[in-house]
Amino acid sequence: MARKQSAQRKTHTPDPGNTRRWRSVRRQIDALDVATFNAIAGTKSPLLDATMPRLTRAADRSVLWIAIAGLMVLSGRARARLGAARGLVSIAITSLIANQVSKRIHRRPRPSITQVPAQRLAHRIPESTSFPSGHSASAMAFAAGAAAEWPALSVPLRMLAGLVGFSRVATGAHYPSDVLAGLALGETIAWLTTKVVPVERIDPMQDDLAVHAGKA
Repeated sequence: MARKQSAQRKTHTPDPGNTRRWRSVRRQIDALDVATFNAIAGTKSPLLDATMPRLTRAADRSVLWIAIAGLMVLSGRARARLGAARGLVSIAITSLIANQVSKRIHRRPRPSITQVPAQRLAHRIPESTSFPSGHSASAMAFAAGAAAEWPALSVPLRMLAGLVGFSRVATGAHYPSDVLAGLALGETIAWLTTKVVPVERIDPMQDDLAVHAGKA
């Protein structure tokens, strides 16, 4: 009986070789992450200096996405109103998970900003932990949520969300992997909302009629 228990314990013992390989992979990924951040931070670009701080500030507290949601509502289209609502709900859920759960679990320090040009630094230096990027998560949550209701917005909104994510690296706030994780989180939450509350199919003709009626 004792031999059987000993044999069972041996079968459940982690393989040291696998552990070492996993740690090696982690180190390589971290090294690539830091190298990519340093390459972007060290790039001398007046265009990045002029645009990235403004874009990242616009996305502070999701102001950018709230403004876009407002414009969607004012368009008068039923699918635009539904898209704005789903996008904002997706932001609320994603922000809660990213900032109150993920950041408390993954207490990753922020990257060093010594290499980032002073004029490109974010106006507000974040004090929270780095993983994942809350700005990126909220950006993609809104883009994917709104696009689920109004597919025509999928490309422009996702491109804008990607630029917001890039701005977080360019301004020294996050590592690239923080941004990728945030984008993936936002996309996932928006997708899950369509499982809880399925997308309402709207007749395009009726949608256009509603717009024309509103303008009349």
